[in-house]
Amino acid sequence: MELSPSSYYERHLISPSNEVVPFAIGKNVVLQLERENHARDRDSSRATSRQICDYKWEDKSTYTGRILSCTGRLAAYRLYNENTGEAVRVLDRDTRSRHLIKDFRARTVDLQWSAIKPFLAVVDSDASLYVYSVKEDGTSCEKYLNIIRQKASQPKAPRINWCPYVPEGDLPPVHLLALIIDNRVEVINLSVIKAEVDQTEITFEELHAIEGALVSIEMDSTVTAAKLSPDSSALVVGTTSGKAYFYIVDDTSLKLAQDFTPVPNHFVEDIVFFDNLTTNHQDCYWKYSAISSDNGRRISIFDCDNWELVAKLRLESQNATSKLEMMLDATARFLFIADYDASNLFCVEIAYVNEVPHFAACTLIAFYNSIHIAVPVQIEDSVDAKNEFLADMSLDDDEVVNNGLVALFVAISPRALLEIRVEIEKTLNFEPATSFGNRPLSAAASADNSFGNAVDIASNPPTSASTKGSSKNSHPPVPAFDETKFLEAMDEKFKEMQQKFECVTAELTKVNCELENVRTQTRSDLSTALDQLSNELRVRDEVVEKTMQTYSAVIREDVRVKVDEALTKSQIIMQKMSDINRDQILEIVSSTVSRVVAPSVEHLCREVFKQVNEQLQHGLRDFNEQLRRVQSEISAAAVAAAASTTATPQITDFYSTLVDLLASDKVQKAFELALSHRDLNAVIFICTKINIDDFFETPQLSPPYLLIMLELLSQKLDNETELKLHCAELALVGLDLSDQNVKRSAAHVLRNLKVAVENVHDPKYRRGARLVLRLTENYLKNC
Repeated sequence: MELSPSSYYERHLISPSNEVVPFAIGKNVVLQLERENHARDRDSSRATSRQICDYKWEDKSTYTGRILSCTGRLAAYRLYNENTGEAVRVLDRDTRSRHLIKDFRARTVDLQWSAIKPFLAVVDSDASLYVYSVKEDGTSCEKYLNIIRQKASQPKAPRINWCPYVPEGDLPPVHLLALIIDNRVEVINLSVIKAEVDQTEITFEELHAIEGALVSIEMDSTVTAAKLSPDSSALVVGTTSGKAYFYIVDDTSLKLAQDFTPVPNHFVEDIVFFDNLTTNHQDCYWKYSAISSDNGRRISIFDCDNWELVAKLRLESQNATSKLEMMLDATARFLFIADYDASNLFCVEIAYVNEVPHFAACTLIAFYNSIHIAVPVQIEDSVDAKNEFLADMSLDDDEVVNNGLVALFVAISPRALLEIRVEIEKTLNFEPATSFGNRPLSAAASADNSFGNAVDIASNPPTSASTKGSSKNSHPPVPAFDETKFLEAMDEKFKEMQQKFECVTAELTKVNCELENVRTQTRSDLSTALDQLSNELRVRDEVVEKTMQTYSAVIREDVRVKVDEALTKSQIIMQKMSDINRDQILEIVSSTVSRVVAPSVEHLCREVFKQVNEQLQHGLRDFNEQLRRVQSEISAAAVAAAASTTATPQITDFYSTLVDLLASDKVQKAFELALSHRDLNAVIFICTKINIDDFFETPQLSPPYLLIMLELLSQKLDNETELKLHCAELALVGLDLSDQNVKRSAAHVLRNLKVAVENVHDPKYRRGARLVLRLTENYLKNC
């Protein structure tokens, strides 16, 4: 007995451990997310990310509308700073060329790229529209057209929706967009405006004078979604009343063609048309569309001719309160559903059976870190030749043949802009497991209670013999192996890999040349600085030596003069007493020596020694001052040279020893020597010469040395603050206070460190200071 389309549904379980789920029929699917038994410690193995740039975004709740949009190589994202205000950054992901747009009259609330040309549209809270033209290589960003409105009494939250216009033949493109403002939809034709107005800024009131520039409609309730068809001939609008309105678009008006209720008891949240925007060779557009509702957890596919329901999917999870976002890739092959609160991305494959879309399979990508927003850029084919060959040669009818694909996303995390590549699987030769796979679902199947009385087609059916037999008979046969097609595909992939390899080789060569130039320039600058320092020290040594020689000669001359004067006086006295007898002479000589010579010599010696002492003290003071200046200059030169990639030779034996220890990769001994001398400059010198994160990754320094380092770092945080805070953070992480003696001595050091960190008020060091302060307070609680 054949089942009717309204009497069945298939239920599947999906989880990070069971991340790929193929569907049997793809018409009425319930996808349930299993509870995770273990906390996540990494991203899914199918996802790889690359950081494009750093930026600390505010919490997503502080933004209204989209904060990121991408087209090809170009990405645009919103920035907000309390000091600098609102801005939009335009970035080329390949060349890293960037532009900053800041001329907004109010805070921006939404932005979006056009799908046909790099036009960026930004709207602010006054509903003023700013459109910029950017070259595809990102080399220039120019104002294309600004439509300015009067200042609004209350901020609004308008949204932009470009028409993904696909031109027919050689016809010029039409730049058309819809602006959603509360219960009003405005369709603005930029091509008509630019043809009539030769300026880059006009007011909204001036649009009414241009025929065909603006068409608007007002609804009875708030508009939740609006979508223009790729041929710009149709507009679908959803409102909070639960109804959807289908309009025919012409140059001067919007004509209502049909209104209907897509999902009972729910309103339309988003709409996408299943049109391949990468080609203009299509018979017609907007044949099928998908509508999301119930916070994005219900996806319904409709036939746009009669708006009959042809397929639907419902996502179930425990404690499901977050809102999901639906996105469609440009080829309409995959529907992406993002759950940012749970850090999950559902990649739902769309298979076309007799041109009717079906849900073919779902791949779950679970992320460890949170993501504010992710935007699909493109999907790249990645043919796994080996698996394809083995699958084609397999004789098992139950074997599912898959083809590997890579989906490229640009995403914003709380601290960076990322490129994320996601590996997904494409199901080949999908055919529904029932004979009514192409029939539309009845109205009863679209109601909420249709799941309760339906037959459950589970993802893990019983394994009885009869079930196995019916399953094999229902699967399509495996296609025969086509050797020519296989070899051609392999040749294309090898050529593509060779081109990519050549590009990577060229980039590496360029980077190598730039690094070599930097090394050469650094060596030259360092050599010049060392030569200047050596010459300065040589000149100072010569000055000191010359000064000492001058004072020595003066002292010797003074001593010689005094001795000569004394000898002369003695000779005169001896000459006068030569006629006196020997006894008298001896007596006179003795008395003369005792009365005259001895005091004179003693006085002379005192004077000589006094002068010598004064001259030596003066010379030593000058020498000590010059020596201190030389040492301070040497220390400054050592610290400055520590920032470069080449080690600076040190003058003292202490720094020479440090350099030798670092050269022999004895980092621990170098730290212990510097900390034993309690030399903060030496500690900073070592930190700049090594990768301190790798060194502190495994505990190497004992707790006493770590406490000495923290004590030195807390003494002077007014210079090189970022490096010192990072060193203190790593030292605190590696500090072990299990020893009671260490804990007692650590309390004083940690209190001093806390006081020093609390005095760091520079905003750019706020994060590091906050982290060190938190670690210090945790240790003080245990002390």
